[in-house]
Amino acid sequence: MGETVALRTERAQQPARWSRPLSWPPVRWLWCHRPARYDPFGLAAAVLFVCLSLTPSLLPRGPAFQGWLSGIVAAAGYGLGGLLHRGVRRLLVAPLSGRISWRPSDRLRALSWALLGVVGTVLIGIFLAAARQWQREAHRLIGQEPPGPGSPVFIVGLLVFCFVVLVAAARLIGRATRALATRLTRWLPVLVAGVASVVLVALGVTTVFNEVVLRVAFTWMDRVASATNNETRAGITRPTSPTRSGSPTSLVSWKGLGSEGRTFVTGGPTQEQLARFAGRPAVTPIRVYAGLLAAADAQQRAALAVAELERTGAFDRAVLCIISTTGTGWVDESSASALEFLYAGDTATVATQYSYLPSPVSFVSDNDAVEKEGRTLFARIHQRWSALPADRRPRLLLYGESLGSNGGQAAFADLAAMRADVDGALFAGPPSSNSLWQSLIQHRDRGSPEWSPTYHAGAAVRFAADEQTLDHRLPDAWQSPRVLFLQHATDPVVWWSPSLLLRRPDWLAERRGDGVSGAMSWYPIVTFWQVTADLVAANQVPSGYGHRYGDLIADGWVAVAAPAGWTAQDTARLRSVLRNVIP
Repeated sequence: MGETVALRTERAQQPARWSRPLSWPPVRWLWCHRPARYDPFGLAAAVLFVCLSLTPSLLPRGPAFQGWLSGIVAAAGYGLGGLLHRGVRRLLVAPLSGRISWRPSDRLRALSWALLGVVGTVLIGIFLAAARQWQREAHRLIGQEPPGPGSPVFIVGLLVFCFVVLVAAARLIGRATRALATRLTRWLPVLVAGVASVVLVALGVTTVFNEVVLRVAFTWMDRVASATNNETRAGITRPTSPTRSGSPTSLVSWKGLGSEGRTFVTGGPTQEQLARFAGRPAVTPIRVYAGLLAAADAQQRAALAVAELERTGAFDRAVLCIISTTGTGWVDESSASALEFLYAGDTATVATQYSYLPSPVSFVSDNDAVEKEGRTLFARIHQRWSALPADRRPRLLLYGESLGSNGGQAAFADLAAMRADVDGALFAGPPSSNSLWQSLIQHRDRGSPEWSPTYHAGAAVRFAADEQTLDHRLPDAWQSPRVLFLQHATDPVVWWSPSLLLRRPDWLAERRGDGVSGAMSWYPIVTFWQVTADLVAANQVPSGYGHRYGDLIADGWVAVAAPAGWTAQDTARLRSVLRNVIP
């Protein structure tokens, strides 16, 4: 009886199980992952990066896009701030810990957290309010209607979700690294074990990402893109004219063209439209295309393309244009149609397909494919073209857009080599990975801005962002053969580069180009992610901005390869008719 009373008394003195918040595992997990578990210096850096991510970049952003972008940037800022904090503690604070006995009290810690919370909330609120005005200006600069007021709560919600997920993933990797290091110290010195654990975990994460995540993603995209490549768009029917690949007399089957090839060979103005525009008899333009399914590799596709050019009589035309396609095999209709109107159809255009994946995916998965395809196709065609008598050769032109511009320039060591082998070249929206473009930009004339440079006073090559810069009169005459680059100041495809992470680009240090907000500045890491996000919206803006060059291509061909007697009035008529002919 006495023992029972004693036990009851002891139990009564113990707190109830439900009164202890850390006794239940889920509650303990939540408690351990409260904000106090985050590094305060990392959070301070994250707040700073969030504020900077709300500043304008090349193209306008919607609330959803802004939320994801800010979350990614916040995680990057948190990692950087936490890393710096640890470095300072180990290098400066730790050696002095034995001499200094002061430690911050719990009250001071709580006050610091409260201050961080208040200041961070106020700063983000101020920048969210300012971001609304910046985005309205960004839309206005490119001629778009500003969107309705976005919800700051929506932006912050996406921001926090993305931030928590990314930080949790980084912590998981960090814990795995520490656990492995602890085990390795049984056999290795501490320093060696630490380095080895970092290397091994990094290799493991990279392997999993490359062999699992990327492989699954690329397999899925390959499956989807392959199915799309086999489709035929609505309204597209097999051509009957012998001047087109895929016709009954063609060496390339209808299936072998792929989706983009079928669209290309069936497009363009009719002979009647060309005659009406020229005011004289016209001929049916030649369009040659070899898709991925038409031949096994680049060499065979190039040989098939040359055979098709010979079959159609392309080497007897006034103009022969080699087009380097984008990742999916797409050809901008303006690039071919404009030439066909210029020469009343007395043209031949030829292109081959090296991939059916979108350009960004093709760039990451097989960056060399476009260059190999471009070199091979040009070499085969140039060999056949060079065998013709000089007075019977067609005018040999080159065109490449976006990733296709890399393929168009891959056959040449430098500008002089290109001008020695072609009669004119036009490139639209070249990526910064383009080696020839980079060389020309780096050696531009002193005082000319990067977004609209001048190279050797424009004697051989020029750059244009619109009709005004294209018509700009330079001191020296533009010699033939002419090479022209079209590049918008707001095109993230042109200006994206890994160097944005740590280096301020010239196009943000010099006077701004048309459409770029004066409030845009360069911030380490932040600007890289901003321009990376702009890539997604590069084609979702009006023509004349971003990666949309359709309205300027006709002017580009007029500048590079206009026929004799062409006038400014003809150019205006060409712009007008292309808007009606091209969907």
